[in-house]
Amino acid sequence: PRPAFVAGTGDLCELGTEAQYKTYRDIITNLTIPSYQAPGNHDVRWNPLGKEGYQLGTKQPLYHSWDYQNVHFVLLDPTVLLQHWGHFSRAQLDWLKADLEKVGPEKPVIIGFHHWVGRESVQVDNEQELLDLVAPYNVVLWLQGHGHADVGWNINGAPAIMAKGLYQGSYHLIEVTRDTMKVRRRSLGKSAGG
Repeated sequence: PRPAFVAGTGDLCELGTEAQYKTYRDIITNLTIPSYQAPGNHDVRWNPLGKEGYQLGTKQPLYHSWDYQNVHFVLLDPTVLLQHWGHFSRAQLDWLKADLEKVGPEKPVIIGFHHWVGRESVQVDNEQELLDLVAPYNVVLWLQGHGHADVGWNINGAPAIMAKGLYQGSYHLIEVTRDTMKVRRRSLGKSAGG
């Protein structure tokens, strides 16, 4: 079936230059469905305008949320200028708290961003603050990037998934209905074993 929208977890560009963002904008004009993106370290880290460069280049906010079917989707920004690791700003965590309070504790929530949380190698220095904030809510899936690997793990009872990335031929399809959610990984080209 035709997807309802695209949700991305960052690294739309390699260096975040205006020329690379122009290429992104040229490509995205062919997309006929909504596209929601979160910044990755490559989008912001070396960009001369930093996070503002990402917003100007993509025409996307740094973090945002929307509803589809019976699910609330949230994309966050853990990027830090000139750094490989991540951090969620106080303003963003305050925004997320207010956003989730409006949603309430029962509605399913899917949260995505670039730097992973809940794994053995810590990528976000204040990940526990995020996990404590969302604990009262019904987080049913975490969408993670940064690792360029087809892997899954568990964060406090909810699945977390990462795909290698589009340029490596891997992405997820998430089918959401009023009562169910199914996640399928699509891999193009060679299989992992071949």
